[in-house]
Amino acid sequence: MAVQGQLRRLREQLGLSLRELSQRTGIDASALSRYERGHKTPRADTLATIAAALGVEVELRPARSANARFVDALSQLQADAVAADPTLLDRAREHLTGLEGTSASAEQWRRVLDAGPSAVIAVLTSTSPDVAALKSDSPLAFVVQVSAQRRRELAEAARAS
Repeated sequence: MAVQGQLRRLREQLGLSLRELSQRTGIDASALSRYERGHKTPRADTLATIAAALGVEVELRPARSANARFVDALSQLQADAVAADPTLLDRAREHLTGLEGTSASAEQWRRVLDAGPSAVIAVLTSTSPDVAALKSDSPLAFVVQVSAQRRRELAEAARAS
């Protein structure tokens, strides 16, 4: 979630006004308001000060590329489809038939599919960089149909975020 959404949600959960958070942090209330609305991004040290006042920790991670966010969005659609219809795993297995020994990811997917829907969903919804390539080679991409229009919308959203 974006910083601004987190800041406001946490402040409101604690029942704090902007003025009260300003007093706790020593940061001007108008600056806090700009951070919450996304009009300005706080520096890392400022964010750490705000987080401490809200009783949370800040975790900084490298930004994900638009392509990675697009793959994540497509993978989420596939995960949702599997949750709704686990028989899709059989069709994905059929897609892998004949690909024995052709790629490491085919063998990995075969093992994941054999582990069942929850394992497939776990891979598809993982944000770990270690599974990014596996998600990109998902056999479910051939089973779960996504319209060209929906793909464009997902790509635009990935570029915008």
